[in-house]
Amino acid sequence: MGGRPGRDFSRQNNLHPARTDAYVCAYPNAGLPNAFGGYDETPLETADILREFASSGFVNVVGGCCGTTPEHIRAVAEAVSGGWYFSHPQAHYFGVGQLDRDQVASYAQRKGMALAEAERWLSPNLGYEPGARDAADAA
Repeated sequence: MGGRPGRDFSRQNNLHPARTDAYVCAYPNAGLPNAFGGYDETPLETADILREFASSGFVNVVGGCCGTTPEHIRAVAEAVSGGWYFSHPQAHYFGVGQLDRDQVASYAQRKGMALAEAERWLSPNLGYEPGARDAADAA
């Protein structure tokens, strides 16, 4: 379903994430398929619809489906990033703990990058000082 039909369906059926304890995801098509099997909704049209969804508190997660291109995803990311989005008052949040060296090393290996590069990207979440060796490592 495209963003416009999804928005209309949601309004007609009084759907809203604040009425559920589940996350609501929206990853619409780039409009409805046209007569040739293509999609006519532009990246800005898709982004505007998902911005409306996000700013109204209607969705928790956004993305794209059939017919969306990298340009659609870029436009959506720009449209929803930096906003002040509030969830249901009864929502519970948790923090992710700090990452240990072995976790970062495993991530770096899976991504095919150097440990130092992974540490640079993940630096706000490190539970250790990059370059410093643990007593166990030194032994």
